[in-house]
Amino acid sequence: MHIVTVFWGLKKRKYTNLEKNKTKFNFKKTSLFILKVVVAALIMCFIYSKIDMKVAKEVLGKLSWMSLVFGSLLFVVSVFCSAFRLTYLIRDIGINISFKSNAKLYLLGMFYNIFIPGGVGGDAYKIFYLNKKYGLKTKESFWPFLVDRGSGLFSLLVLILLCGFFFKLPNVDHQSEWLLGGIFFGFLSVFLIIGLIRKVHLKTFFITLPLGFLTHILQAGMVYLFIHEIGVTHHSIEYFFLFFVSSIASIIPITPGGMGLREATYQFGAKYLEINPSIGAFVATLFFVITLVISFTGVFYHFKGVDNIKQED
Repeated sequence: MHIVTVFWGLKKRKYTNLEKNKTKFNFKKTSLFILKVVVAALIMCFIYSKIDMKVAKEVLGKLSWMSLVFGSLLFVVSVFCSAFRLTYLIRDIGINISFKSNAKLYLLGMFYNIFIPGGVGGDAYKIFYLNKKYGLKTKESFWPFLVDRGSGLFSLLVLILLCGFFFKLPNVDHQSEWLLGGIFFGFLSVFLIIGLIRKVHLKTFFITLPLGFLTHILQAGMVYLFIHEIGVTHHSIEYFFLFFVSSIASIIPITPGGMGLREATYQFGAKYLEINPSIGAFVATLFFVITLVISFTGVFYHFKGVDNIKQED
């Protein structure tokens, strides 16, 4: 997982002068980023070579500006839900940071993750900043981010299992029983793991976990808005299922921001779930573009800085 790599990089003092060199050219990182862009381009070329462009044009023609604006607003709300969840986790370790302050840091992290190829990543900068601002050790400030990523992944897995109740997967017997068992043992396991490893985060467990679900549900709501306006009236759950699966696939750090991986998920999953792969891939690309635009707003805090962040009284 990328967050673990971030931890070891900070542990080895790789980012000692991070504040001064957060955008400094780094040949190794820049080369890796270029390689990721090439991989993403190849995936996108392959996917769109399989897509019916007449369908894509028809889809684009049906989407109104209002749906794009409202869909973008849903994504923005999901980002703030995610930032709110991380605020609680940071407070668990004794940092009484305000939601407004953490939201600024969160948007800055999104900007770094996508737009600064040779610089520091968003998670690394946020951990470094908390260390510098509040005098924490890397090990202590690392945990809220790991729990945040883990709870986000868990909520995605549960949503995938819930989608499975609405359609039959091929070659799977006793599907409902397996799904119920997976959800039950999943919740139990997460609660026990946090209780054993990071008991400090249990006090906000029943706040942060629902926020994780809400984040992904809001993003799925954006997908529903788009496919509904396009005219998809059947198999909506299948689109949601592949969207949640694609969100997990996008975590794989082989392309910038998961570009191409969501489209590939829809392309290869559509034939099993009997949905239109062209519509799925196009909506996935639209989601990435909106993510790109919202992430770019973090550039404001790159130039303004986040040194004005203060603790709440």
